[in-house]
Amino acid sequence: MTRAHYIAHLQNLIWNHTTLGGQRFVSSAQVWPLFRIMLKNGVFTVLTLGFYRPFAVVNVARYRLSCLSLLATQPLDEIQARNGENASAIGEETADLFGVEFGL
Repeated sequence: MTRAHYIAHLQNLIWNHTTLGGQRFVSSAQVWPLFRIMLKNGVFTVLTLGFYRPFAVVNVARYRLSCLSLLATQPLDEIQARNGENASAIGEETADLFGVEFGL
C-alpha cells in the first residue's frame, strides 16, 4: 500500500501545481482505488506467469489519466486558434531537412 500511497500523492502534488498557459490541471487520484488496481494486477500477473503485465500497466495508466482534468479559464477552441496564429513552418522544414515524416 505504500507504493500506491506514494504514487497517488505524488501525482496529485505534481499535477495540482502544474499550469499550461494560464490553464490549470487538477488530479484527484485516491490511494485505495489505486491500491485495489495494483493488488489485482499483481495477482493476475503472478497467476499468468507475467503475461498480464502489459494489461496491468495499461490499467494503472488508465486510472491515473481518469483522475486528471484540465480547468480551462477560456474555451479551448479560442486557445487553439490563438496558438495557431503564431505557428511557423520552421518545425516542418526542419523535419524535411532530416528526412522525418509525420503523418496524421
